[in-house]
Amino acid sequence: CMQLPTLVLIALLSATPVQVRTLDGTLHSGSLTSLESGRLTIDVDGDVLQLDADNLLEVRPENVPQPDEFLLDRSVAIRFVDGSLLHAKSFTLSNRKAAVESDAVGGVSAPLSELRSVRLAEMESPVRDAWDALHERDARTDLLIVRKMDALDFVGGVVSGVDDSGVHLLVNNREVTVPADRVFGLIFPNSAPQNRESACEILLASGDRLILRNVDIQDDNLSGSLHAGAEVSLPLAQVQVVDFGLGRVRYLTDLTETAEYKPVGLITTEDVLRIRKNVNSIGGSFVVGQKAYARGLWVHSGTTLKYRLNRDFRRLQATVGVDRSASGCARVDPQVVATITGDGRQLFQGQFGWDVEPASLDLDVAGVRDLEIRVEPANPETIGACEHLVLAEARVIK
Repeated sequence: CMQLPTLVLIALLSATPVQVRTLDGTLHSGSLTSLESGRLTIDVDGDVLQLDADNLLEVRPENVPQPDEFLLDRSVAIRFVDGSLLHAKSFTLSNRKAAVESDAVGGVSAPLSELRSVRLAEMESPVRDAWDALHERDARTDLLIVRKMDALDFVGGVVSGVDDSGVHLLVNNREVTVPADRVFGLIFPNSAPQNRESACEILLASGDRLILRNVDIQDDNLSGSLHAGAEVSLPLAQVQVVDFGLGRVRYLTDLTETAEYKPVGLITTEDVLRIRKNVNSIGGSFVVGQKAYARGLWVHSGTTLKYRLNRDFRRLQATVGVDRSASGCARVDPQVVATITGDGRQLFQGQFGWDVEPASLDLDVAGVRDLEIRVEPANPETIGACEHLVLAEARVIK
Protein backbone atom coordinates (compact mmCIF):
# COMPACT_ATOMS: atom_id res chain seq x y z
CA CYS A 1 0.00 0.00 0.00
CA MET A 2 1.08 3.60 -0.48
CA GLN A 3 2.31 5.55 2.54
CA LEU A 4 1.90 9.09 1.18
CA PRO A 5 3.03 10.95 4.34
CA THR A 6 6.49 9.38 3.93
CA LEU A 7 6.81 10.38 0.29
CA VAL A 8 8.65 13.41 -0.90
CA LEU A 9 6.71 14.49 -3.98
CA ILE A 10 7.66 17.88 -5.39
CA ALA A 11 6.69 19.10 -8.84
CA LEU A 12 7.49 22.27 -10.72
CA LEU A 13 5.74 21.48 -13.97
CA SER A 14 3.96 24.65 -15.03
CA ALA A 15 4.82 24.00 -18.68
CA THR A 16 3.80 20.35 -18.63
CA PRO A 17 0.12 19.61 -19.37
CA VAL A 18 -1.21 16.66 -17.40
CA GLN A 19 -4.41 14.78 -16.73
CA VAL A 20 -5.08 13.87 -13.12
CA ARG A 21 -7.63 11.18 -12.31
CA THR A 22 -8.93 10.52 -8.81
CA LEU A 23 -10.17 7.23 -7.37
CA ASP A 24 -13.81 8.21 -7.95
CA GLY A 25 -13.13 8.58 -11.70
CA THR A 26 -13.09 12.39 -11.84
CA LEU A 27 -10.70 13.76 -14.47
CA HIS A 28 -8.89 17.10 -14.18
CA SER A 29 -6.78 18.59 -16.98
CA GLY A 30 -4.29 21.37 -16.41
CA SER A 31 -0.72 22.11 -15.34
CA LEU A 32 0.69 20.40 -12.28
CA THR A 33 2.31 23.00 -10.04
CA SER A 34 3.09 20.97 -6.92
CA LEU A 35 2.76 17.53 -5.42
CA GLU A 36 4.08 17.40 -1.88
CA SER A 37 3.08 16.59 1.69
CA GLY A 38 0.09 14.57 0.55
CA ARG A 39 -1.45 17.41 -1.49
CA LEU A 40 -1.57 17.89 -5.25
CA THR A 41 -2.04 21.37 -6.69
CA ILE A 42 -3.11 21.73 -10.31
CA ASP A 43 -3.77 24.86 -12.33
CA VAL A 44 -6.97 24.39 -14.36
CA ASP A 45 -7.55 27.33 -16.72
CA GLY A 46 -6.17 29.75 -14.16
CA ASP A 47 -8.03 28.25 -11.20
CA VAL A 48 -6.02 26.52 -8.51
CA LEU A 49 -7.36 23.11 -7.51
CA GLN A 50 -6.00 21.09 -4.59
CA LEU A 51 -6.53 17.35 -4.22
CA ASP A 52 -5.60 14.93 -1.45
CA ALA A 53 -2.93 12.57 -2.69
CA ASP A 54 -4.75 9.75 -0.86
CA ASN A 55 -7.50 10.06 -3.49
CA LEU A 56 -5.25 10.00 -6.57
CA LEU A 57 -5.47 7.22 -9.10
CA GLU A 58 -2.98 8.52 -11.66
CA VAL A 59 -1.13 11.49 -13.10
CA ARG A 60 -0.73 11.28 -16.86
CA PRO A 61 1.47 13.75 -18.82
CA GLU A 62 -0.04 14.56 -22.22
CA ASN A 63 1.40 13.85 -25.67
CA VAL A 64 3.72 11.03 -24.58
CA PRO A 65 4.34 8.56 -27.45
CA GLN A 66 3.24 4.91 -27.35
CA PRO A 67 5.84 2.11 -27.04
CA ASP A 68 7.12 0.46 -30.21
CA GLU A 69 6.04 -3.17 -29.70
CA PHE A 70 8.24 -4.29 -32.61
CA LEU A 71 11.35 -3.05 -30.82
CA LEU A 72 10.27 -4.36 -27.42
CA ASP A 73 10.04 -7.94 -28.69
CA ARG A 74 13.61 -7.63 -29.95
CA SER A 75 15.07 -6.19 -26.76
CA VAL A 76 16.41 -8.01 -23.73
CA ALA A 77 13.58 -8.03 -21.16
CA ILE A 78 14.14 -8.25 -17.40
CA ARG A 79 11.28 -9.03 -15.03
CA PHE A 80 11.78 -8.20 -11.37
CA VAL A 81 10.11 -10.05 -8.50
CA ASP A 82 8.07 -6.94 -7.62
CA GLY A 83 6.48 -6.88 -11.11
CA SER A 84 8.74 -4.28 -12.69
CA LEU A 85 9.66 -4.86 -16.34
CA LEU A 86 12.74 -3.28 -17.91
CA HIS A 87 13.92 -3.58 -21.52
CA ALA A 88 17.63 -3.37 -22.02
CA LYS A 89 20.46 -3.13 -24.53
CA SER A 90 22.66 -5.44 -22.50
CA PHE A 91 22.59 -7.70 -19.44
CA THR A 92 25.45 -9.23 -17.46
CA LEU A 93 25.61 -11.22 -14.25
CA SER A 94 28.58 -11.69 -11.96
CA ASN A 95 28.87 -12.65 -8.29
CA ARG A 96 25.05 -12.89 -8.04
CA LYS A 97 24.70 -9.23 -9.07
CA ALA A 98 23.07 -8.14 -12.33
CA ALA A 99 24.09 -5.14 -14.42
CA VAL A 100 21.55 -3.79 -16.92
CA GLU A 101 22.05 -1.07 -19.51
CA SER A 102 18.77 0.55 -20.62
CA ASP A 103 18.00 3.31 -23.11
CA ALA A 104 15.22 4.59 -20.84
CA VAL A 105 16.88 4.77 -17.43
CA GLY A 106 20.58 4.14 -18.11
CA GLY A 107 22.59 1.74 -15.99
CA VAL A 108 20.81 -0.31 -13.31
CA SER A 109 22.36 -2.84 -10.95
CA ALA A 110 20.44 -5.27 -8.75
CA PRO A 111 21.07 -8.44 -6.72
CA LEU A 112 20.04 -11.60 -8.52
CA SER A 113 17.47 -12.31 -5.79
CA GLU A 114 15.43 -9.36 -7.13
CA LEU A 115 15.15 -10.85 -10.65
CA ARG A 116 12.35 -13.16 -11.77
CA SER A 117 13.52 -13.71 -15.35
CA VAL A 118 15.64 -12.45 -18.24
CA ARG A 119 14.60 -12.93 -21.86
CA LEU A 120 17.69 -12.77 -24.08
CA ALA A 121 16.23 -13.82 -27.46
CA GLU A 122 13.60 -12.22 -29.66
CA MET A 123 10.01 -12.84 -28.59
CA GLU A 124 7.79 -14.33 -31.29
CA SER A 125 4.15 -15.38 -31.23
CA PRO A 126 4.70 -19.18 -31.37
CA VAL A 127 6.54 -19.21 -28.03
CA ARG A 128 4.90 -16.30 -26.18
CA ASP A 129 2.44 -18.54 -24.32
CA ALA A 130 5.12 -21.07 -23.44
CA TRP A 131 7.37 -18.36 -21.98
CA ASP A 132 4.54 -17.10 -19.77
CA ALA A 133 3.65 -20.65 -18.71
CA LEU A 134 7.22 -21.34 -17.58
CA HIS A 135 6.94 -18.45 -15.12
CA GLU A 136 4.09 -20.28 -13.43
CA ARG A 137 6.21 -23.33 -12.65
CA ASP A 138 7.18 -23.87 -9.03
CA ALA A 139 10.87 -24.25 -9.87
CA ARG A 140 13.39 -24.85 -7.09
CA THR A 141 16.42 -24.12 -9.27
CA ASP A 142 17.35 -21.61 -11.95
CA LEU A 143 16.03 -22.55 -15.39
CA LEU A 144 17.98 -22.01 -18.61
CA ILE A 145 15.46 -21.85 -21.44
CA VAL A 146 16.27 -22.87 -25.01
CA ARG A 147 14.05 -22.67 -28.08
CA LYS A 148 13.47 -25.73 -30.24
CA MET A 149 11.45 -24.73 -33.30
CA ASP A 150 8.13 -23.45 -31.90
CA ALA A 151 8.63 -24.92 -28.42
CA LEU A 152 10.66 -24.02 -25.33
CA ASP A 153 12.66 -26.49 -23.26
CA PHE A 154 14.72 -25.95 -20.13
CA VAL A 155 17.65 -27.21 -18.07
CA GLY A 156 17.71 -26.76 -14.30
CA GLY A 157 20.82 -25.68 -12.42
CA VAL A 158 22.46 -22.63 -10.89
CA VAL A 159 23.28 -19.65 -13.11
CA SER A 160 26.68 -18.40 -11.96
CA GLY A 161 27.24 -15.72 -14.57
CA VAL A 162 26.26 -14.10 -17.86
CA ASP A 163 28.85 -12.35 -20.00
CA ASP A 164 30.01 -12.02 -23.60
CA SER A 165 31.02 -15.68 -23.74
CA GLY A 166 27.53 -16.86 -22.78
CA VAL A 167 25.58 -18.14 -19.80
CA HIS A 168 27.53 -20.05 -17.16
CA LEU A 169 25.41 -22.78 -15.59
CA LEU A 170 26.33 -25.16 -12.77
CA VAL A 171 24.67 -28.54 -13.43
CA ASN A 172 25.41 -31.53 -11.16
CA ASN A 173 28.50 -29.80 -9.77
CA ARG A 174 29.86 -29.21 -13.28
CA GLU A 175 29.93 -25.78 -14.89
CA VAL A 176 28.97 -25.48 -18.54
CA THR A 177 28.94 -22.39 -20.71
CA VAL A 178 26.09 -22.03 -23.18
CA PRO A 179 26.60 -19.44 -25.96
CA ALA A 180 24.20 -16.53 -25.52
CA ASP A 181 22.73 -16.94 -29.01
CA ARG A 182 21.50 -20.42 -28.03
CA VAL A 183 19.72 -19.20 -24.87
CA PHE A 184 16.15 -17.94 -25.08
CA GLY A 185 16.05 -16.81 -21.47
CA LEU A 186 16.58 -17.46 -17.77
CA ILE A 187 13.95 -17.94 -15.08
CA PHE A 188 14.82 -17.81 -11.40
CA PRO A 189 12.93 -19.26 -8.42
CA ASN A 190 10.01 -17.08 -7.42
CA SER A 191 10.92 -15.18 -4.26
CA ALA A 192 8.04 -12.72 -4.07
CA PRO A 193 8.79 -9.67 -1.89
CA GLN A 194 7.06 -9.55 1.47
CA ASN A 195 5.63 -6.48 3.22
CA ARG A 196 7.01 -3.96 0.78
CA GLU A 197 5.41 -0.54 0.56
CA SER A 198 5.37 1.16 -2.85
CA ALA A 199 4.71 4.76 -3.77
CA CYS A 200 3.60 4.24 -7.35
CA GLU A 201 4.07 2.40 -10.61
CA ILE A 202 5.30 4.27 -13.67
CA LEU A 203 4.69 3.24 -17.28
CA LEU A 204 7.20 4.64 -19.76
CA ALA A 205 7.08 5.48 -23.45
CA SER A 206 9.84 2.89 -23.82
CA GLY A 207 7.39 0.14 -22.75
CA ASP A 208 9.06 -0.28 -19.36
CA ARG A 209 7.02 -0.69 -16.17
CA LEU A 210 8.71 0.21 -12.89
CA ILE A 211 7.46 -0.11 -9.30
CA LEU A 212 8.95 2.69 -7.20
CA ARG A 213 9.24 2.71 -3.42
CA ASN A 214 9.64 6.48 -3.48
CA VAL A 215 9.30 9.13 -6.16
CA ASP A 216 10.26 12.76 -6.67
CA ILE A 217 9.16 14.99 -9.55
CA GLN A 218 10.97 18.25 -9.99
CA ASP A 219 11.75 20.53 -12.93
CA ASP A 220 10.14 18.18 -15.45
CA ASN A 221 12.25 15.27 -14.19
CA LEU A 222 11.08 12.16 -12.37
CA SER A 223 13.38 10.23 -10.06
CA GLY A 224 12.84 7.40 -7.64
CA SER A 225 14.12 4.15 -6.18
CA LEU A 226 13.39 0.61 -7.27
CA HIS A 227 12.80 -2.03 -4.62
CA ALA A 228 15.92 -3.67 -6.03
CA GLY A 229 17.85 -0.68 -4.69
CA ALA A 230 18.73 1.11 -7.92
CA GLU A 231 18.00 4.81 -8.41
CA VAL A 232 16.34 5.92 -11.65
CA SER A 233 15.94 9.36 -13.16
CA LEU A 234 14.33 10.38 -16.44
CA PRO A 235 12.46 13.26 -18.10
CA LEU A 236 8.76 13.44 -17.34
CA ALA A 237 8.18 13.61 -21.11
CA GLN A 238 9.10 9.89 -21.23
CA VAL A 239 6.49 8.92 -18.62
CA GLN A 240 3.12 7.76 -19.88
CA VAL A 241 1.52 7.54 -16.46
CA VAL A 242 2.34 7.74 -12.76
CA ASP A 243 -0.03 5.15 -11.33
CA PHE A 244 -0.81 5.61 -7.64
CA GLY A 245 -3.34 2.79 -7.86
CA LEU A 246 -0.33 0.47 -8.27
CA GLY A 247 -1.87 -1.53 -11.07
CA ARG A 248 -5.21 -2.13 -9.32
CA VAL A 249 -6.81 -0.35 -12.27
CA ARG A 250 -5.31 -0.91 -15.73
CA TYR A 251 -6.62 0.70 -18.89
CA LEU A 252 -6.59 -1.53 -21.95
CA THR A 253 -4.77 1.22 -23.80
CA ASP A 254 -1.82 0.60 -21.46
CA LEU A 255 -1.81 -3.17 -21.91
CA THR A 256 -0.12 -5.02 -24.75
CA GLU A 257 -2.59 -6.55 -27.19
CA THR A 258 -2.32 -9.01 -30.05
CA ALA A 259 -4.44 -7.76 -32.95
CA GLU A 260 -5.82 -9.70 -35.90
CA TYR A 261 -7.56 -8.01 -38.84
CA LYS A 262 -9.87 -9.37 -41.54
CA PRO A 263 -11.04 -7.42 -44.62
CA VAL A 264 -14.58 -6.07 -44.32
CA GLY A 265 -16.44 -5.13 -47.50
CA LEU A 266 -14.41 -2.49 -49.29
CA ILE A 267 -12.09 -2.02 -46.31
CA THR A 268 -9.13 -4.29 -47.00
CA THR A 269 -5.94 -2.57 -45.80
CA GLU A 270 -4.61 -3.08 -42.30
CA ASP A 271 -3.66 0.59 -42.08
CA VAL A 272 -7.36 1.48 -42.18
CA LEU A 273 -8.45 -1.40 -39.95
CA ARG A 274 -5.83 -1.05 -37.22
CA ILE A 275 -6.94 -0.04 -33.74
CA ARG A 276 -6.39 3.46 -32.42
CA LYS A 277 -5.72 4.25 -28.80
CA ASN A 278 -7.27 7.39 -27.25
CA VAL A 279 -8.09 8.90 -30.67
CA ASN A 280 -10.26 8.14 -33.68
CA SER A 281 -8.87 7.40 -37.14
CA ILE A 282 -8.13 11.05 -37.87
CA GLY A 283 -6.55 11.82 -34.51
CA GLY A 284 -9.52 13.47 -32.81
CA SER A 285 -11.70 12.55 -29.84
CA PHE A 286 -14.31 9.87 -30.31
CA VAL A 287 -17.94 10.28 -29.28
CA VAL A 288 -20.01 7.57 -27.61
CA GLY A 289 -23.64 8.46 -27.12
CA GLN A 290 -23.61 12.21 -26.50
CA LYS A 291 -20.23 12.32 -24.76
CA ALA A 292 -16.71 12.82 -26.09
CA TYR A 293 -13.97 10.66 -24.58
CA ALA A 294 -10.21 11.13 -24.53
CA ARG A 295 -9.38 7.57 -23.54
CA GLY A 296 -10.32 4.21 -24.95
CA LEU A 297 -10.02 1.87 -27.91
CA TRP A 298 -11.28 2.73 -31.39
CA VAL A 299 -11.90 -0.57 -33.16
CA HIS A 300 -12.93 -1.20 -36.77
CA SER A 301 -15.15 -4.17 -37.60
CA GLY A 302 -13.09 -7.17 -38.66
CA THR A 303 -10.79 -6.77 -35.66
CA THR A 304 -9.97 -9.27 -32.91
CA LEU A 305 -7.97 -8.12 -29.88
CA LYS A 306 -6.38 -10.52 -27.41
CA TYR A 307 -5.02 -9.61 -23.97
CA ARG A 308 -3.12 -11.77 -21.52
CA LEU A 309 -4.65 -10.96 -18.11
CA ASN A 310 -2.95 -13.86 -16.31
CA ARG A 311 -5.85 -14.14 -13.85
CA ASP A 312 -4.76 -10.89 -12.20
CA PHE A 313 -8.03 -8.97 -12.51
CA ARG A 314 -11.64 -9.23 -11.28
CA ARG A 315 -13.68 -6.79 -13.41
CA LEU A 316 -13.69 -5.40 -16.95
CA GLN A 317 -15.46 -2.06 -17.29
CA ALA A 318 -16.10 0.14 -20.33
CA THR A 319 -18.66 2.31 -22.08
CA VAL A 320 -19.25 0.73 -25.49
CA GLY A 321 -20.90 2.18 -28.56
CA VAL A 322 -20.47 3.22 -32.19
CA ASP A 323 -18.23 6.24 -32.69
CA ARG A 324 -20.43 9.25 -33.54
CA SER A 325 -17.62 11.74 -34.08
CA ALA A 326 -18.18 11.69 -37.88
CA SER A 327 -21.71 13.00 -38.33
CA GLY A 328 -21.82 11.88 -41.98
CA CYS A 329 -21.85 8.26 -40.81
CA ALA A 330 -25.45 8.69 -39.62
CA ARG A 331 -26.59 8.19 -43.24
CA VAL A 332 -24.72 4.88 -43.40
CA ASP A 333 -26.22 3.61 -40.12
CA PRO A 334 -23.29 1.30 -39.27
CA GLN A 335 -24.16 -1.89 -37.37
CA VAL A 336 -21.56 -4.03 -35.59
CA VAL A 337 -21.57 -6.93 -33.16
CA ALA A 338 -19.12 -6.98 -30.25
CA THR A 339 -18.24 -10.27 -28.54
CA ILE A 340 -16.07 -10.51 -25.45
CA THR A 341 -14.79 -13.87 -24.24
CA GLY A 342 -12.60 -15.02 -21.38
CA ASP A 343 -10.64 -18.24 -21.96
CA GLY A 344 -13.14 -19.09 -24.71
CA ARG A 345 -16.22 -18.48 -22.54
CA GLN A 346 -18.59 -15.75 -23.75
CA LEU A 347 -18.83 -12.88 -21.28
CA PHE A 348 -20.78 -10.43 -23.44
CA GLN A 349 -22.29 -10.04 -26.88
CA GLY A 350 -24.22 -7.07 -28.18
CA GLN A 351 -25.15 -5.29 -31.39
CA PHE A 352 -24.43 -1.58 -31.73
CA GLY A 353 -25.58 0.95 -34.30
CA TRP A 354 -25.76 4.68 -34.83
CA ASP A 355 -29.11 4.98 -33.03
CA VAL A 356 -28.30 2.40 -30.34
CA GLU A 357 -27.49 3.80 -26.92
CA PRO A 358 -24.07 2.85 -25.56
CA ALA A 359 -23.76 -0.01 -23.07
CA SER A 360 -22.02 0.32 -19.70
CA LEU A 361 -20.13 -2.92 -19.22
CA ASP A 362 -19.08 -4.34 -15.86
CA LEU A 363 -17.97 -7.92 -16.54
CA ASP A 364 -16.61 -10.56 -14.20
CA VAL A 365 -13.14 -11.59 -15.42
CA ALA A 366 -11.94 -13.26 -12.21
CA GLY A 367 -9.75 -16.23 -13.12
CA VAL A 368 -9.51 -15.23 -16.78
CA ARG A 369 -6.11 -15.76 -18.36
CA ASP A 370 -6.85 -14.70 -21.94
CA LEU A 371 -9.35 -11.98 -22.83
CA GLU A 372 -10.61 -11.61 -26.39
CA ILE A 373 -12.60 -8.73 -27.89
CA ARG A 374 -14.02 -9.36 -31.36
CA VAL A 375 -15.84 -6.75 -33.47
CA GLU A 376 -17.70 -7.98 -36.57
CA PRO A 377 -20.13 -6.46 -39.05
CA ALA A 378 -23.76 -7.21 -38.22
CA ASN A 379 -24.53 -7.51 -41.95
CA PRO A 380 -22.27 -9.93 -43.86
CA GLU A 381 -23.01 -7.99 -47.08
CA THR A 382 -21.69 -4.72 -45.64
CA ILE A 383 -19.34 -2.38 -47.47
CA GLY A 384 -17.60 -1.75 -44.12
CA ALA A 385 -17.94 2.04 -44.03
CA CYS A 386 -18.16 3.77 -40.64
CA GLU A 387 -18.16 0.51 -38.68
CA HIS A 388 -16.16 1.94 -35.80
CA LEU A 389 -16.78 0.69 -32.27
CA VAL A 390 -15.38 2.49 -29.24
CA LEU A 391 -14.64 0.96 -25.86
CA ALA A 392 -14.36 4.20 -23.90
CA GLU A 393 -12.53 4.15 -20.56
CA ALA A 394 -11.98 0.39 -21.02
CA ARG A 395 -10.20 -0.90 -17.93
CA VAL A 396 -9.60 -4.00 -15.85
CA ILE A 397 -9.67 -3.87 -12.05
CA LYS A 398 -7.95 -6.10 -9.52
